[in-house]
Amino acid sequence: MPQIYQLSSLAQVSSGDQIPVYAPNNGDARRMSVSQLLQFFQQNFAAPDMAVNFYTPTTGFSLAAPSPAAEQQWMLLQPAGTLASGSITLPLNTQTLDGAELLISSTQEITSFSLSLNGAAAAIGVPAILTAGSAIRLRYYNATNTWYSIAEVLSAPRTGTGSLVFSNSPSLTTPSIGAATGDSLLVTDVVGYSSGAGGSVVQLTSKSTPVTLNAPTGIIQTAATSLGAGVTDSFVFNNSFLTPSDLLVFNIGAATLGVYSIIAANIGAGSCFVALTNISGSSWSEAVEIKYAIIRGDS
Repeated sequence: MPQIYQLSSLAQVSSGDQIPVYAPNNGDARRMSVSQLLQFFQQNFAAPDMAVNFYTPTTGFSLAAPSPAAEQQWMLLQPAGTLASGSITLPLNTQTLDGAELLISSTQEITSFSLSLNGAAAAIGVPAILTAGSAIRLRYYNATNTWYSIAEVLSAPRTGTGSLVFSNSPSLTTPSIGAATGDSLLVTDVVGYSSGAGGSVVQLTSKSTPVTLNAPTGIIQTAATSLGAGVTDSFVFNNSFLTPSDLLVFNIGAATLGVYSIIAANIGAGSCFVALTNISGSSWSEAVEIKYAIIRGDS
């Protein structure tokens, strides 16, 4: 009978190929097919795709993740309350598939949490505390015999404390949101204003009479005095919101008879000159509606 090393090598294995097996119950060597061997391993060693295990541990618990490890395994811990300590033994490394994942979640805080490697070289990124509602997700990499944390699920959203707030309607205590606080913000650093930010004023006597309106946006209605074709009248516009670096934007309102152009000059702290010119071919005596908005500069 030839020795095994004297046999010709097989380039490709098929399910019907035979292999020798010593059967202790029979006291002799027998043969079995490759497909029979595969079925044996699947029934006794192969892990399912997904497994869920539920636990209600008490403080000081020591739990073992089942071996062989499923490709995805979830250990759900639901203690009655906060636990001072607890540990979990990882699946045996020799029975863990490359890329297998282990998800450990707890409904209550575990103040001191640890893992037992069970043959693995290391477990990277494992937190020392499991907060209530949090979880850790580990993946096994066979080449380094190591479990790696691939995601850490944050604890349940908290409102009003900490650096992050996830609630749609949070209750904030003394928030720091820049130059303004509260829910009636006056937006002067961007184009656009909150409701109620504007104002209006009516110019008295003539189109050269000074006007005062302390609002970042609003409407000036000029006096209904005559302004000839091609003629310019100017007036001082007093506004406490103005600064030298601001941009003052104008529009002429609807329902006017003539056609006008308008510019601002010598914009300073709290005032500027406004020049209104009749660019139509006729003289008009009407109240001109001037809409304005201040766009904050970078001063």
